[in-house]
Amino acid sequence: MNKKTLLAIIFIITLLFIGCGETKDNNSSKVSLQKETLNSVKRTLDAESGIPSPFESSLNYKQSISINKGINDITSICTSLFTEYLNHLKNDIIDEYKISDYKINEIKMLSSSNDSSLKFRVNFSVKPTVMKNWLVANGVQGSDGWMNNKIWFITASMSDDKITMENFATSP
Repeated sequence: MNKKTLLAIIFIITLLFIGCGETKDNNSSKVSLQKETLNSVKRTLDAESGIPSPFESSLNYKQSISINKGINDITSICTSLFTEYLNHLKNDIIDEYKISDYKINEIKMLSSSNDSSLKFRVNFSVKPTVMKNWLVANGVQGSDGWMNNKIWFITASMSDDKITMENFATSP
């Protein structure tokens, strides 16, 4: 039996224990430990396979969009790229970073070191399904379920026909 098969079996058994633990025993520390174990197994399976899965953090998703060569407005291109990224967090994921709505408040170009790389700052607000996962680093928690004025510094790469969000940080 190879390591990947063994990890898959552990994953399934852990899933079964979580179900039993939540219905028969309301001891929150036991359930918490079981969920931590499950998450650890999920991360190991993801790392071993090298294939993105629904369990991989969606914040690390590298959004790409096609660009029309006739469009010269880089700010519009970056706005479209980040809009698609937020749509991914809203529609395509099942993890703890899912959002139900978003607003892009401002996008400011910071630099374009050459024709293939650019940096921009985005100020945005999200309405997360799990608030605690969006509280880190910056932003202001609203009383209406919104996390307002998040600031991300984004590095993107451009090719002839597409732009890809390579990474983001909460400071330059």
